[in-house]
Amino acid sequence: MLIVAGGFQAGYGWAAAAAALLLAFGFLGLVHALLETTAGKARRRPAGNATGLRGVTVLTAAATVLLLALAGAAFWLPGSELVSALAEGVS
Repeated sequence: MLIVAGGFQAGYGWAAAAAALLLAFGFLGLVHALLETTAGKARRRPAGNATGLRGVTVLTAAATVLLLALAGAAFWLPGSELVSALAEGVS
């Protein structure tokens, strides 16, 4: 987190964003491997049989939007403790 924040502070926003995106993909790959190891491979179901997934999908989308909004608000609030702590850690 501090490396990515340092990239933004140094003026390399595009590189820091790319690094954060690649790290996110790496973690998704690790989670995918963990799930396949613990739960086994997913079974194929006939198309149109996603009755139980609709609620989970809506809940996941809402949680993601709220998490991104909270993270964005933490960076843009004046005098934010998160930004101050990151700035002190990078300097």
